Amino acid sequence: MLEVSRELVKVFFESNGFLVQEDDYLYVVSRQPGDRPAKPEFVLQSDNVSLIGGAIVSVRAWHSSIFSPSRMSSDSHLFDLLKEENLERAGVFFVGRKFKKVLVLSRLPRDAGLRDKSIGMLRAEGLDHILEFSTVLSYLAREVDPQKHYAHSYILQLVRLLKAYGFLKEPQLELFDGDGAP
Repeated sequence: MLEVSRELVKVFFESNGFLVQEDDYLYVVSRQPGDRPAKPEFVLQSDNVSLIGGAIVSVRAWHSSIFSPSRMSSDSHLFDLLKEENLERAGVFFVGRKFKKVLVLSRLPRDAGLRDKSIGMLRAEGLDHILEFSTVLSYLAREVDPQKHYAHSYILQLVRLLKAYGFLKEPQLELFDGDGAP
C-alpha cells in the first residue's frame, strides 16, 4: 500500500510544478525557484503547496485510521524524517538551500480540539507542514482530464478512466451513488 500512496503523493507534487526525486523519502523542488512571497499554512492545500519551494516528504500510509495524539505514541517511525542523518542527506540533496519538512498523513481529527492538539504536537516535533491524503486525492480527481491520455503515469491514467466511465462525477466527484453502485 505504501508504494501506491507514495506514487499518489509524487504525482500530486509533480502536477503542482515540482521535480521529485525518490529515495527513502521524496525530495521535492519547485520548478520555479526563488524566494516565496507568502508562507503557507501548516496544513498544506493544493492551492498553496507551491509556496514551500523545496521539501523532504515522508508518506505515512495508514488510510484506515485518523491521525491523533495517541497515534504519535504508537508509531515509532512517524518522525524518522526528522532524524539527523535524514536531514543531513536532505541538506546534501538541496545543496545547502533551505527546505521544509513535510509529513503526509491520512487525515486529522474533525473535532476542533483534537485537531488543534494534533497540529500543536506535530509542530512541536519539528515539522514545517503536513498534507492530508484527502487533499492529494481531491486535487488529482479534480485536475485530471478524462479526454487526455496520461501514458507517463498509471495513477493519472487510472483516475482518467474512473472519470471517463462515470465513477468520479463532476462537480462533487462522487465515487459511488448513495446505494454504492457506480
